Amino acid sequence: DETSFRNCLVIMRSKTTAKELPTRAAVRTCISNEFMRFFERLRVDVGKAPGSVSVLWDMWTMPQTSYGFFGMLAQWIEVKGSTWTFCVEVIAMHKVVGRHDALNLSKYILKFLDRAQITTKNESKVHASIDYEYTCN
Repeated sequence: DETSFRNCLVIMRSKTTAKELPTRAAVRTCISNEFMRFFERLRVDVGKAPGSVSVLWDMWTMPQTSYGFFGMLAQWIEVKGSTWTFCVEVIAMHKVVGRHDALNLSKYILKFLDRAQITTKNESKVHASIDYEYTCN
């Protein structure tokens, strides 16, 4: 439906006809379904982690728009037999709405951790370290 998006698809495959191009709804559905499959796999992988999950996050503001963005990574060790594998996934990249204070940001942190099932109502697999020197100065 979006002209610029459709033009990009045509450029990638010049013999494309209009009937072959996916609709906006089809693309949105495909992305949404892939996102859900990713999080289902992530939840399973995190659930199998024998220890804690290390969580790292950062926030920055786009100078052009003043929008705040929040990014979060999760890291853990996967153990299969005698093989240990370091795993890392991006679990959040989100625009921050509202104040950039501790109360609002803590809601985002818990939302992202809960979505990945790193935290639940009964359990937390979080291991987070904070650089106090950096955050307090």
